[in-house]
Amino acid sequence: MVSSHRRCIRACAPMAVALVLASCVDNSALVDVPQTPGPSPVKWVLITPGAAQIAPGKNVALQVELQDGAGRDLSGQPVKWSSSDTTIASVDTTGTVTARKVGMAHIIAASGQTSAYSVVSVSTAPPPPLFITLNPSSVSVPVEGAAQIFATVKDASGNVVTTAQVAWTSNNPSIASVSTSGEVTGGNPGSAVITATAGSGHSTSTVTVTPNSTAPPSSPPPPPPPPVTPPPSLASLYDDYSAVSPHWRHVTTMMTDFYYGWTSAERSWAGAHYDLAMSGDGTAWHAANPNVRHLPYALEWATEIDGGGAGTATQFYLDMKQWYAAHPQYNIETGFLHVPNAPADSAHRLVVFRWGTHKWPINPADPGMRAYQVDRLTRIASGHEGVFLDVEASGDFMPQIAKSQEYAVSANYQTAHTSLLAAIKQAFGSKMLMLNTSQYTSALDLADAEAAGAVHLEKMNMPLSSDTYLRWQWCETLLSHGVFVDFVSTLSSSEEASYSNTIPPGNSLTTTQRLKLWELASYYMVVPTSPDLMALQLENMWNLPYSQIWTRAQEADIGHPTGSRTIVTRGRDPVGQGYTLYSRDFDRALVLLRHQSGYGTQVYSDASAVTFPLPAGETWLPLHADGTVGSAVTSIKLRNSEAAILLKKSRVE
Repeated sequence: MVSSHRRCIRACAPMAVALVLASCVDNSALVDVPQTPGPSPVKWVLITPGAAQIAPGKNVALQVELQDGAGRDLSGQPVKWSSSDTTIASVDTTGTVTARKVGMAHIIAASGQTSAYSVVSVSTAPPPPLFITLNPSSVSVPVEGAAQIFATVKDASGNVVTTAQVAWTSNNPSIASVSTSGEVTGGNPGSAVITATAGSGHSTSTVTVTPNSTAPPSSPPPPPPPPVTPPPSLASLYDDYSAVSPHWRHVTTMMTDFYYGWTSAERSWAGAHYDLAMSGDGTAWHAANPNVRHLPYALEWATEIDGGGAGTATQFYLDMKQWYAAHPQYNIETGFLHVPNAPADSAHRLVVFRWGTHKWPINPADPGMRAYQVDRLTRIASGHEGVFLDVEASGDFMPQIAKSQEYAVSANYQTAHTSLLAAIKQAFGSKMLMLNTSQYTSALDLADAEAAGAVHLEKMNMPLSSDTYLRWQWCETLLSHGVFVDFVSTLSSSEEASYSNTIPPGNSLTTTQRLKLWELASYYMVVPTSPDLMALQLENMWNLPYSQIWTRAQEADIGHPTGSRTIVTRGRDPVGQGYTLYSRDFDRALVLLRHQSGYGTQVYSDASAVTFPLPAGETWLPLHADGTVGSAVTSIKLRNSEAAILLKKSRVE
């Protein structure tokens, strides 16, 4: 639900695709929460591309991915394809769409009680010219290694086109192949050129494939030795704490304050441990610690009609009506979207149902609505350090907008929405405007994030996922555009405890501690040299005292990264599962993370363990999730989706 209570986004855009809009919906209401439980385990249906334009008589092949509630692949489950209007576009059992006549149809893929759709436009008009850029423009991967290339498509006016289909090719697939989403995989050593084409535009990226280590698979090579740099002065592991925020030099901590059972002691504790808080009582936060930055909760792209928190709907719309009454030069009705083929009046406003409430979407291009939203959000930010805008992912609003009479061309809405966010941010000045873009990774999400300057990546940090490296690369893309990133765990501590039957503690005391240490290591794999632009949020459940679920290992000062993460080795474990071992060196620690490979059933037990030797010349001390330090080791045993943070004894007192 969208209110001052807890809210939980399930993102439906594939992580490997930068230009996809897909929505998880039923056939009557655009709601991306799971439907009534049934025999099918499918919770999310993802379609690529989310929108396409083709000429009559032409075809387009749609791809579908099915996932369970944890985002794991469910290939093999039945899929039923249908069209909202077969006279415009039909679809066969494989997802191949045939255009019939000019118009627009929704092509629906359903599995169990869950479905999604792609918007197919049939037009005889020549497609507008498109321009495409690739990031990175060159990349190096080892043999059998992988990397993601992101494509950004723009029109002649420089506006991002999120619905463009991108085709990927390699001029030498034996050296480097490329998937339909831009993921390149190293084959043989050498160089290959990857070309991405969208309409009339194309761009290239050079891939260099380097040889793997010659070490035998049964004896994985050790992580690279630390760089030869002057060691920092010796210090205790927990000596950098500050009673005022920021509390630590090496990490920025953030929380979502939908936990409303505060006691004064618990509030005081949280104020001493977090640097930023979203939602909740700003006055109480500032009383606990005036240095903690607080972002009150708000919505932007729609006005609630009913439900939500106490007074949310009436306060929002009442405030809007009062503002328009005080500004008679503007017409409130032009600030809303309306259903097609009907008068643009209050009786025919477009109504959508999202997160338990009905809403009226706004028109971000309307001058009056733009002025109102800038004024309203500036007032909300008054006395605080910014505002948190919930439900701001492309998949939250773009499927709704396509049903309005004002935006038959969705790109026009996208441009207006990004422009409105930029206007709000300009009015904010140095204050933070944070969007909840969740796990969506389209070019529109990037454009909006860049305009706002900060994003909350809800449920992005997931230990039981085979696409984590793509999630890291999305964070790095945002960071490279100057966007502040809140990196949020998918699973809460209580959810992780429920996995204890299939995921043993491994090197930790409990299953929860094992997974939380992995999430902390995942943050360290992507954090910039300074944590000022990236926050860590290790919980995504807000109904327990934070002191009970705090992971103390994040307080341990391991210093700053001395370089980027590297792939140490790839291989197969004793049960035949593929894995990739990532490594990143810090001033006072070496962080290792075993990344799972493949989809479907995974084994996380002791049977999946692989032993990795550690570099000589240093005494390595394992850091545990509870903040304690283990005895020295010369090798580390890592199970599927397990990580280790190894302190350098020579640099820690």
